[in-house]
Amino acid sequence: MVDQQQFSMEEIKCIVRSIAISGSSKGLTARDLARDFKNMEGYDLPFRRLGFASVEQFLFSLKDTVRVNGFGPTATVEPVVTQSNKHIRELVIASKTNNNSWNRNKKSGSNSYRPKTYNNGSNYNGRSSGNNYSGGSHRTSDNGNANYRDSEPRKVINSEFDYYDADAIDENGSESSDDEPKFTMNGNSRLEQVQEVAPTSKDAIPDSDALDFVNSLEVPSDAMNIGDKIETCKVPANVVPKASIRVFVTEVHNPNRLWYHVGDNVAMIDDMMNEIEAYYAQLTREEWRLKPGNARVGFYCMAKYHGQWHRAKIVSEYEHNKLKVFYIDYGTVALVELRDLKYMAKIFSDVPAQAMRASLAYVKPVNHRWTRDASWSLLSLVFEKLLYAYVVDVDRVDNILHVVLIDTSGPQDHIINQQLFVKGHAVWEDDLPYKEKSVSESHADKQT
Repeated sequence: MVDQQQFSMEEIKCIVRSIAISGSSKGLTARDLARDFKNMEGYDLPFRRLGFASVEQFLFSLKDTVRVNGFGPTATVEPVVTQSNKHIRELVIASKTNNNSWNRNKKSGSNSYRPKTYNNGSNYNGRSSGNNYSGGSHRTSDNGNANYRDSEPRKVINSEFDYYDADAIDENGSESSDDEPKFTMNGNSRLEQVQEVAPTSKDAIPDSDALDFVNSLEVPSDAMNIGDKIETCKVPANVVPKASIRVFVTEVHNPNRLWYHVGDNVAMIDDMMNEIEAYYAQLTREEWRLKPGNARVGFYCMAKYHGQWHRAKIVSEYEHNKLKVFYIDYGTVALVELRDLKYMAKIFSDVPAQAMRASLAYVKPVNHRWTRDASWSLLSLVFEKLLYAYVVDVDRVDNILHVVLIDTSGPQDHIINQQLFVKGHAVWEDDLPYKEKSVSESHADKQT
């Protein structure tokens, strides 16, 4: 039996918010929300203990969390959308319709700004843009981190980590059938276009170098061209096993494939996104639109995401007026139309790609592949939270952190890896030593 007294009002609101977000695309009622709450947490929504006569009356009181339309058990419930949770809600809605679409940044306050020059490291809080550049946590509120605990997280015991998830589709365009539960575009097979091939002379077909040269002539002189690269943000040298860092999860594919920002550079990310939006707001619909000849795998461009421009990298061939892009600052993969792509101004290429990959340590799928429920559960646990990541291992070749995520935002700390096990979505690799020793050690550390 779950002790309901251990949950604070803020924790209950967080659970209600996550249910509202995940169910809003299909028309969630107050009755549905109460049922989903019990299924997720194992006990009834404690509205009476909190002083309310009914579920809908309790939901009406959560004006900063949900919006209730109508009365009674059939009243519809929608999440209150803020700049900090907007991208998560859109991700959830999109994943239910196999059309990944979540917005990550606030709009620029002014459309009149258009940078004429761009000095490396000078516009974004004086940060360096070398390989040791840390990613930023995308939160738009100026005091978004004010409520997070400033103390160091409790330590979690270290042990051998030897489970690695197979590669799903990412910025390199690789994919694996072992990575089914991803919140990315659907896996619909491509339409095969049948064409009659006419005889031709081999000499009449230009080689790839010649085609690249011809296509490069279409690219504006101050834009990223064929062959230009953007560096990837590397795990800092001081991030080593047994270290702890604060992170903000930006994309969840599954528990062994998630993307994050290091939680120190919130303002930098917002500033960059606002400058991109201001710059491209000055362009006409046709100006700098990507030409089909430049829609090549590996080409860096700007791609729209719910009406706003983001840095992206093409990861699939152009076909039927659509292609897949990897949003390099957030880890999302989406199918976009050519009309929603523009050339990337070189002034926005100095900052390394901010999306960094992580994998939850010690956990593996129950039946050899992650389920959608496991991914949804993880999403609800990391939603809108600045977390502590205890580093178990660092893969510097593939630039991946293997971590234990710890939520310290409430009165009680929660080990997210452990929560997946408790909910039945994962199996421990190092079961008993981890569960007993890590928690007891953490408790001892907290007392000192």
